[in-house]
Amino acid sequence: MGSGSRPARCGVLLHDYRNATIQVGSHQLYPANARGLLQVVRDVEQRMDVSSDRLLISGKTNALNAEELTDLDNTAIYSWRWENYRTRYPHYCELAQEFRCKAKYAARANIGGLYRDWHPLGLAQDEQQDPCLESTTNYCKADWAALRKTLLPHFGSRVFLIENLDLTTIGDRYLIEFGSAGDQVIPDIGFRKK
Repeated sequence: MGSGSRPARCGVLLHDYRNATIQVGSHQLYPANARGLLQVVRDVEQRMDVSSDRLLISGKTNALNAEELTDLDNTAIYSWRWENYRTRYPHYCELAQEFRCKAKYAARANIGGLYRDWHPLGLAQDEQQDPCLESTTNYCKADWAALRKTLLPHFGSRVFLIENLDLTTIGDRYLIEFGSAGDQVIPDIGFRKK
């Protein structure tokens, strides 16, 4: 996430956050996995003045334990490595699914759509059945080998979240369109078809 002459890669604008691969100065980029989504939800909720029953995380004593709260405070790039949060993934995934599937949360109006093609591992995939109809116990397993086997045939791209920015304030911005999505991967996370 440097600045200067390195090109930014921009995506589609959503309401208050957008799915994008973008490098813009000091603006935080979050992988749009369950952990990154919870970091964004918490940030948005901390700026809201609504009753606690409309909040997923902020002001709740039982949503996340102390270790999980500390983990979400860490935005260093290494903190998103699978091995660094794998044991917490099932709980993060359950909360992300609750946020996606229940419209009662106030922060939903400020965060872009979490559609059927989004997976809490931080990827877009060919649209599948409605993930809100699947049990979170089954959907939120932390077995990478099993997840890879299940998701590889439907893998589309990695997705990220960043606060909406006025595009006119972003220098050196480029829109990158891939002509061969099977061969052009940023970054390869082990789903590349060989």
